[in-house]
Order: sequence, then structure tokens, then C-alpha cells
Amino acid sequence: MNNLSIVGRLVSEPIKEEKIVRFTIAIPRYYKDENGIYETDFIDCETNDYTGDTLKEYCRKGDIIGVRGRIESKTYLDESENRRRCTYVKAETISFISSNKNNNMEEIGNE
Repeated sequence: MNNLSIVGRLVSEPIKEEKIVRFTIAIPRYYKDENGIYETDFIDCETNDYTGDTLKEYCRKGDIIGVRGRIESKTYLDESENRRRCTYVKAETISFISSNKNNNMEEIGNE
């Protein structure tokens, strides 16, 4: 079963490319490393244009969002014609936990 739920902060403004909106969220770990620093994971995500357009309208860099979806991977050729693989979260539902335009928690998606 390929389901996941994550909560984190938007690293930058969501970017729309054709019918897909891409965004990255930062998720701090709950433990410190050997230097006493909390490490952060940066998770690349994408969603369809309907959900993504709403995300672009209501959320900005630094806002906290929840993402429910699945992990996907794809292969592509880079500029040097080398085959590369990337793994990302395909967001199906996004919950707005803190937003500049809306303080209430909302959920959008295509379920």
C-alpha cells in the first residue's frame, strides 16, 4: 500500500508547469544529530492543476501544510543524456494548516 501523510513548511512558492504544480516542503526531524542540531528533510511534491492552483492562491513560502498522497518515481534524461531517477510525493489532498490568507484549516483534493 502506497499512502503517506506529512506536515511541513513550504520552502518556496509553488511552481506551475503545464497541468502540474510542484512544491517542496521542509520537515524537521524530532531528534538532534551528534552536534545537537535538528536536521530537516526537504520533500519534493507535485499535484494536479486544480489542487495546485488552490495551493498557489492560499499558501506562501513558510506556511505550514499537510500533504496526503503517495510516493512516485520517474526516470528522465539529463542535459548530458544520462539516465536519472527522481522520487517525489504525488499529493492528492493538501490541508492548509497556517496560511497568510486563511487562518482556518481547509482541505482540498481530488478524491
